[in-house]
Amino acid sequence: MRGTLGVAAFVLLNHENVQSATIAVSGMHCDNCAAEISTALHKLQGVQTAEVSFAAATAKVNYDARVTTREAIEKKIGELGYRTGSSDAATSTAPQHPGCTRGAAGTPDCCASPAKKSST
Repeated sequence: MRGTLGVAAFVLLNHENVQSATIAVSGMHCDNCAAEISTALHKLQGVQTAEVSFAAATAKVNYDARVTTREAIEKKIGELGYRTGSSDAATSTAPQHPGCTRGAAGTPDCCASPAKKSST
C-alpha cells in the first residue's frame, strides 16, 4: 500500500511540470518528413509525447518543463532543416527537402523506401 501511494504522488508531481505546445512547422513535404521530426523529438530528453502532422503542418508536444523548453524543441526541429512558426532556424543553406536523398520533393521517389522506388 505504501508503494502505491508513492507512485501516485510521483505521477501527480510529474503532471504539474508537463507543458503542452503546438508548434507550426513548415518545410515538410510528406508524411516521412513528419516521422523524421517525431523520431527526433522523442529522442529529446524531457519530451513525453510528440505528434507531428504533415497535413496540419504542426508538432503537438508534451514535455517536462524541468528538463526541456519549447525553445529547445523548436531548435531541434530547426536543426533538421525545417522551420517553426517562431524560429528563424532554417537558412538558405538548409536542404530543399531535409532527410530525403532519393528524389526531389513532390516526386514519386521522394522519401520512398527502396522497395517502393520505381525501377524506371
